[in-house]
Amino acid sequence: MPLSTLTSYLKPKTSLLISILLLATFLRFYHLSTNPPALYWDEASIGYNAFAILTRGIDEHGVHYPITNFLAYGDAKPPLYIYATSLSMAVFGVNEFAVRFPSALSGVIAVALTYFLVKNIFGKTKHSLALAQISSLLLAISPWHLQMSRAGFEANLALTLFLAGLLCFLRGLNRPKLLPISAIFWIATLYTFNAYRIFLPFFLVLLLLLYCQRITRQLKWSLISAVVAMVLVAPLIPFVLSSQAQLRFDEVTIFKNQAPVIEANLRQQLNHNALWTKVIYNRRVLYALDFLKHYTDGFKPDFLFFSGDENPRLSTRDQGEMYLIELPLVLIGLYQLLQLKDSKAKLLIIGWLLLAFIPAGVARETPHALRSLQVLPIPQILVGFGIIALIDRFSNVKKYSQIGYWLLVIGYSLSLSLYLETYYRHYPRYWSDSWQYGYKQLVSYIKDHQDQYDRIYITQKLGRPHTYVLFYLQYDPVKYVAERDAGGDPFGFTYTNSFGKYFFTNYDLSAKGDQKWLVVSGADAPPSEGQQLATISDPLGKPVFIITKM
Repeated sequence: MPLSTLTSYLKPKTSLLISILLLATFLRFYHLSTNPPALYWDEASIGYNAFAILTRGIDEHGVHYPITNFLAYGDAKPPLYIYATSLSMAVFGVNEFAVRFPSALSGVIAVALTYFLVKNIFGKTKHSLALAQISSLLLAISPWHLQMSRAGFEANLALTLFLAGLLCFLRGLNRPKLLPISAIFWIATLYTFNAYRIFLPFFLVLLLLLYCQRITRQLKWSLISAVVAMVLVAPLIPFVLSSQAQLRFDEVTIFKNQAPVIEANLRQQLNHNALWTKVIYNRRVLYALDFLKHYTDGFKPDFLFFSGDENPRLSTRDQGEMYLIELPLVLIGLYQLLQLKDSKAKLLIIGWLLLAFIPAGVARETPHALRSLQVLPIPQILVGFGIIALIDRFSNVKKYSQIGYWLLVIGYSLSLSLYLETYYRHYPRYWSDSWQYGYKQLVSYIKDHQDQYDRIYITQKLGRPHTYVLFYLQYDPVKYVAERDAGGDPFGFTYTNSFGKYFFTNYDLSAKGDQKWLVVSGADAPPSEGQQLATISDPLGKPVFIITKM
């Protein structure tokens, strides 16, 4: 199929874009409440805090309308996704769909933004329309983007805000009134996901270097944008510099790992503390090498094309973050990008690609699909270049062009079908434990029987049980704050021992007296006393909780 035929086939522009967005919407919203199979603990925390804000105007710790963070488990969650969830709860109610709705909707919007961004960036490039259409279609079916769009991940909302900011900036170079709007979108990312507090400053420097002359031509609106950004970011600065924010950074960063310091000191001692050892075996050098290793993990073929992120919440573990068929296409596309005459477009994409993995590079767990999400839709753009290059290359040989075209169609159809088969049939069954499956069913049982008991003890084996009780019972936040026995550990993380009749500690039968207790234990450690009433099992039939009457 000649490229001219492909381009004409992709028209009319509006109807094709609508079709792509309908596909993106279906893939992101189909069975959204039930797959992933349960809310994992961060989603539950987001959900309860959103409920608390919506109904009482406080977070779970009693703080009225937090601006810089929600303390939550002590991990100080950025606030914007929680407020977005409050809005969706006002429409859809307090449920899983409402928690995931902002992320799913953001995913659809990101597909549309990709189309307009690619058209804007590569407007001077041949076949820019086809590239925009192909790139947005590839993002619509991307395993990486689908996985992140179907759970309450703040990173997915932040990506969409970032893309909106970039589109407004690029269009604002000709229509300067859009520049302050770009600043608003970009600052919003800082209130949505922590990775942008590292990535965004580097990216803004890149834009300044590439578009310095055009920015200075719009000096008035550039200054207004800077003032808007400073006003909006000002409340965040004291928090970012606080010990609470430092706690979260220390929890994930490689720079708090003492191994390079110990290794540097040992090697210096073994070489009698010679002057040259203080240079070669300097801890800063070892930290730099450690960062380089973690940074390059994001480019590993196994992560990108074969098994994906090791965390089952961030990939199905049966496919990579990209389809295997895209491995040769992305390499061809990268080569084609490097051949572009439009140096600004080329440098923008390459710079964006290289900067996007910095937040993941400073973290301990790598590769990390969530902390690298800001790289999208660069892989799809590169694959789009590869597809166009192949079609263009063989356009003069009718037999080959038809074969190549149908191979792409069949290859992508099979790849998407395999992903969907895995995601809907196997993934929710075999990885349900990664989503803390069982809490909803447990709280449903408790809700039906709680009036029969004086105390209800729930194991912390699956982690954070109090949040699920609060969320699924829609427990009054004011009442919770007044009743709870809670505290914090030396690392700054919070815990809840009890509230009302619910206890999340070990029970002592000697204190029971004439009371009636309901005890929820892990399946591997049921109590030897009492009468077993029910078992909560996962989708494979494996017991998760044992419910016992005492």
